[in-house]
Amino acid sequence: MSNSPTPSSRSIAFTIPTHLAEALQETVHDFLAKAAGGTTPAQRAAEIRAQDRDASLDSLAYLP
Repeated sequence: MSNSPTPSSRSIAFTIPTHLAEALQETVHDFLAKAAGGTTPAQRAAEIRAQDRDASLDSLAYLP
């Protein structure tokens, strides 16, 4: 496993229809924008699980 500051990269070249390239570019852009804002489905699910765990611990404090 490398500890370099930048991940390794690999060049990939394909010839695909323009509409597919545009769709891929839009999808990647949208995902990265959501990831930067912390709103991907996985990030949201992790946040909900953490809130549920916190709520469970809070409710345990009220048990006799």
